[in-house]
Amino acid sequence: MNTGGLFILFLIVTMIYAIYLYAKSNEKTADATFTAIYIVAYPALFMFSLDNKPIDNDWKWIGVPLVMAGLPWLFSGFHLYRVAENPSATNNDEFVGFPIKLWIIGGILSCAMGLCFF
Repeated sequence: MNTGGLFILFLIVTMIYAIYLYAKSNEKTADATFTAIYIVAYPALFMFSLDNKPIDNDWKWIGVPLVMAGLPWLFSGFHLYRVAENPSATNNDEFVGFPIKLWIIGGILSCAMGLCFF
């Protein structure tokens, strides 16, 4: 296994441990709940969209943002770990540890990239 594969494996183990901490914690904030749902739901949505019905050329504007959402998913375990240990570390203007403005701009740009280049 190369270095990149070990890094991805480390990130996935971090997510599993963060979900364990979340399940064990007494005080569950909304931010921690949304992050835990994102960690579990993103791979399910990704596999459902790619395995059950391949995305044809007319729907690339949905497929590109779905793939791009994998980047924050990789780092969401660190955010859930931080929030599960210290519930006061939540910010109202963030989702999964990234600012909501970044999510909006990234969503718009990835949709545009899917429409223009693919």
